[in-house]
Amino acid sequence: MAKWRRMDRLAVTGQGEIYRVKNVETGQFAIMKRLLKAPQLDDSDAEMRRFRREVRSQHAMDHPGIMPIISWNFDVDPPFYLMPEAEMTLEDLIEQNPSGLDPDEAAEIILTVIDAIDYAHAQGVYHRDLKPANILFLEDDWVVGDFGMCRDLTSDSTTITKANTVVGTVAYVAPEQYDDGHSIEATADVYALGKIFIHLLTGRRPFPYTQLEHVPAEYRYVLTKALAERPEERHATVAEFGRQIELIAGKSEALGSVEERAKDLLARGMKSDTDATDQLLAFLLGEAHDESLYTSFVAKLPEPMLAAMQAANQRAFEQLVRTFDEYSEGGHQVNYVDVIADFFAMVFRLAENPMIRKLALYRIMTVGHAHNRFYVGNVFARLITAVKDPNEILLVADVLGEDRTAARWYSEYFASKHSLPKAIRDLLEDAA
Repeated sequence: MAKWRRMDRLAVTGQGEIYRVKNVETGQFAIMKRLLKAPQLDDSDAEMRRFRREVRSQHAMDHPGIMPIISWNFDVDPPFYLMPEAEMTLEDLIEQNPSGLDPDEAAEIILTVIDAIDYAHAQGVYHRDLKPANILFLEDDWVVGDFGMCRDLTSDSTTITKANTVVGTVAYVAPEQYDDGHSIEATADVYALGKIFIHLLTGRRPFPYTQLEHVPAEYRYVLTKALAERPEERHATVAEFGRQIELIAGKSEALGSVEERAKDLLARGMKSDTDATDQLLAFLLGEAHDESLYTSFVAKLPEPMLAAMQAANQRAFEQLVRTFDEYSEGGHQVNYVDVIADFFAMVFRLAENPMIRKLALYRIMTVGHAHNRFYVGNVFARLITAVKDPNEILLVADVLGEDRTAARWYSEYFASKHSLPKAIRDLLEDAA
């Protein structure tokens, strides 16, 4: 202790005192926690064992969300340990925001804490005293400290906690900890995390009641479950609790509709976000089984986005067109037939692969004829009117030859209304 000088006493806890200390050699500041005898406890040896367990359990965990231990000395009186000096506690942050934090910020903080506690549970350590005062802001992140009340399944902690002894802080402690703090499971920490999240969201200490009516409505179910009186009715793990928060907070796409996700990517892609364009194309191909998405969303993709998709990944773009073509077969409502024709007209103008251009032109011809839709007939006629290249004329000839009945319909109603290349006009006359 010689090189550390006590500067300020910051707090007195159930186990001892907390000081701000300074290294006289380096000038580094740290926080010292030293153990003092607690008169209300009969077993001082158990108190020392708990102190040792706190230090060793916390030091053994290697996670960015767990407060590190700098050093300790159990051989002096009183024994102590040192940890880095944090900028503030979560309690401080809540006091600065008496009406509660922004829900997104609150969710981000609680998910960071949940990740750390999930790690601790994987190491066999249940915290049992989670509260805002034990969560600290260190080096731009929130970390969990004060494992003095933890249950460490890998140590002798099972011999320390007595039945009918409350372990934890009243405002956050799970009901079962009033009966037997020794036998608690991960669900006790789920309960405490739920209380902390309420405190973050509302700015109100969740005691003597939780005041769920002040919590944003979207979080009420998940918090009601986390705070269930019976442990078996809560989330089984803190990770499960975290996943449900992620869903609500928008960290996961699973709660949003498929079309909402597609619309978001489209909006970003239309602002020249190339990553969003790639993501949208991949997303749509991944949802190729969703006919509703293709008929309501893909059918109305703007031409600039189709062009961007082809530029980003021509093969994927062509697969998208082929999938939409499959959904374009059969009968449709009249207005939707026009949508199909407009989509494939864009594809015909944009596509670099002649086989995709042929597919587009064929679908326009057949869907127009099948529904006797003159709007579509004029779309088809305008496209073939613009064809000049010999290769393109051969492509049109192949399309006309694949459905002679449809070709005759176009010849009868549209050939005379458009200035068609002679080769194509001859083909239509032959079909007639």
